Amino acid sequence: MFYILDINVDEKAGATPVIEYNFKKQQGEMEEPALSTTERPTEGITLPFFRLVENATLNDVLSGFEISSSRGLFVNQKFREIVLSLQMGQVYFHPLNLESASGQTIDDYYYMQVVQQNALVDYGNSLFKIVKLLKEIGELKVSSGQEFVLKSRDLIKERKKLKPKQIQLNTGDEVMDLFFLKNSGLPDFILTERGKSVLANAGISGISFKPIPEIIA
Repeated sequence: MFYILDINVDEKAGATPVIEYNFKKQQGEMEEPALSTTERPTEGITLPFFRLVENATLNDVLSGFEISSSRGLFVNQKFREIVLSLQMGQVYFHPLNLESASGQTIDDYYYMQVVQQNALVDYGNSLFKIVKLLKEIGELKVSSGQEFVLKSRDLIKERKKLKPKQIQLNTGDEVMDLFFLKNSGLPDFILTERGKSVLANAGISGISFKPIPEIIA
């Protein structure tokens, strides 16, 4: 079984995400570093300044956003150490310049960037569903990630979406404990049974797990 890694909504803060740019601390024009989903970051990456919103809970994983065109999470040292013990591909931890809403420095938090060069979806043996107003109205097969993107764009014009019905992973690629499926209709990070168990047993705060039976290895 595989699981979606859900970032919990911080009800106390009443906002998602709970991290935002700290424009008051930023000197000069703010520029995001060039981070991507497929390329290793260059040395000496410096992130912009960030702050927590008012009343935000300082969880191990914080709801945030993806920097530049990368895929990542805002996490603390505890989460970092656990992830490095899992079966992982390329993962990079960029130190955060983070402050509380009152201006106090918060140490030991990172932006975790996950990089994947290989397409993990076996499109030829996968099946997608066409959804409108949360209702399945048809099925569709695509031959590649590029075709998935093109079909999705056409469907959006008709107020429809392309969602996974059955995702077959490439058996030639070793399945990591935490990964994402680009061009699949699944925007979230995904965990193996082992990855989910390790994070749950460690009591990582700020996350929950949702079973996703549509994925098969």
